Amino acid sequence: MTERDTIRLIKELEKLGFATIADDVKKNIKEGYSNFTIIHSDKISDDSLLYMLQFEKHENKTMLAGYGLTMQSIVIPKFISKGIDTAELEARMIQADDLYNSYYSVGKAITQNENDVIESSNRDLNILYQSGGLSHETAQLLMFKYWPENYYKEFISDDSRLKENYQTELIVEQRKGKMLSATEAYNEAKSNYFIPVIKGVSQEHLISDGHLEKAQFEISFGREWIAYNTIPYFLDKEDVQFFKTKDEAAEFSENNISEFDDYKIVYSKSIHDFIRQVPYGNQ
Repeated sequence: MTERDTIRLIKELEKLGFATIADDVKKNIKEGYSNFTIIHSDKISDDSLLYMLQFEKHENKTMLAGYGLTMQSIVIPKFISKGIDTAELEARMIQADDLYNSYYSVGKAITQNENDVIESSNRDLNILYQSGGLSHETAQLLMFKYWPENYYKEFISDDSRLKENYQTELIVEQRKGKMLSATEAYNEAKSNYFIPVIKGVSQEHLISDGHLEKAQFEISFGREWIAYNTIPYFLDKEDVQFFKTKDEAAEFSENNISEFDDYKIVYSKSIHDFIRQVPYGNQ
């Protein structure tokens, strides 16, 4: 591969929004690798983005064949437990995550004050984890959001339900000589997550994003039997209830029959199932 071809490839990557991986690409080409993968991560608000770029050699030229994007979107429940504010704890975990990234990427030393932030966030996270119930589940969700998989696996034996409800994937390939930029791929993944992927759903009810976030959380932690009120068009908080068992959902439904209440029971193993079975329009 000529120097001119390498420059052309780097310019293409810059145009697509992957300028920060240029040095890694040039290193792989220099070391003679024909096919290789480079990982690029980014973060936008509550969305964590992981791009896996695939490079292949054709006719002695290394080209970007395409890439996969995994978008993880998690909103942490906000409450106070054992004197710990989950919103404040998340802010410290974000700071700790940035400190780790600075240490591993550029070798920046961690000061004592910064180490105190890391230790205090780990301590409070452990307190929540040991507290049981909602606190325990929220601690697991924080681990899933901010810790590498090899770290959180000790505390989350099965992460399949979390991945199913909080992640979406997009494969990007060359189409007619063009490829989606990193931003365009993110926007497409975001538009597919998690509502528009459900095609042909009638809007029988109106439910807010906050209620959908609650449904994500409840279903992810095994409360898969859902009783929802079929009467109102706008589903308020008490109109959608989540239970571990069918019997619990049935008992709630039978005990809440009135002129304004008529609950239907559905079983949903994912947020997509929930949307299909509780047809709604987004507020």
